[in-house]
Amino acid sequence: MQHLSKYAVHMLVILESPLSGVAQTTHWLDRHLGGLRAPLLMHWLEVRFRHDNQRYARACLRDCLLRGEAPYASHLLYDQPGVLDDAVAAHRELGMHAGFAWGLVGAKRVFYVDRGMSGGMVLGLSQARELRQRVEFRSLGGKWAGDAQEQARAQAAVKAHVLPGDLNPAPLPPPPRVPTAQVPEPLTPTKRTLPPLPPRK
Repeated sequence: MQHLSKYAVHMLVILESPLSGVAQTTHWLDRHLGGLRAPLLMHWLEVRFRHDNQRYARACLRDCLLRGEAPYASHLLYDQPGVLDDAVAAHRELGMHAGFAWGLVGAKRVFYVDRGMSGGMVLGLSQARELRQRVEFRSLGGKWAGDAQEQARAQAAVKAHVLPGDLNPAPLPPPPRVPTAQVPEPLTPTKRTLPPLPPRK
C-alpha cells in the first residue's frame, strides 16, 4: 500500500450547497414581483434556480478538490435521471437520508453559502452538531457572489444557524481503547518417539 501514500493528504468532506431552488424562487418573487405566486412562473424559476444550483455545486466540488479534499455531494450523485428526482418530496427525503448516512464518516462538513442556506443544509448542520463534526462555511465569490442584497441575505442565513462552537468546535474525544487480542505463542512441535518394535520370533 506504500504506492498509495501520496493520496493520504485527501480528506473526506461532506459538501453542502442548495439544490431545489424553492427558497430562491420565493425570495425572487417577493423581491421583484411583490410576492406574486403564478404557478407557471414559479415552476420556470424553480427549474432555472435548480439548474444554476447544480452548476454551483459542481464549482464547489472543484474547489474542494483543489484544496486537497475528497468531497462527497449526495445532491449531485443521487439527483440524476433514472436515480432520484429532487422535485419529488419522497425522492428528496430518501436522498437526504442516504446523504446523512455518508455524513457519519466525513471528517468535516463544508457549507458553501453564496446562494444561501437551504432546508437540507440546515438539517445537515444539525447532524454535524450531533456528531460534533468540524464545520466550515465557505464562499466561492466571483460570479457566484450575487449583488450586495443577495450577499447580505446569504450572510443573514448563515448567522441565523451558526453557533459559536461551529467554527471552532471542541476537540473530539479520543476513540475508545480496544484491548488487543491475546495471541497465543505458536506451538513448538515436540519430537515424538515411537515405541520400540517387538522382537522377532
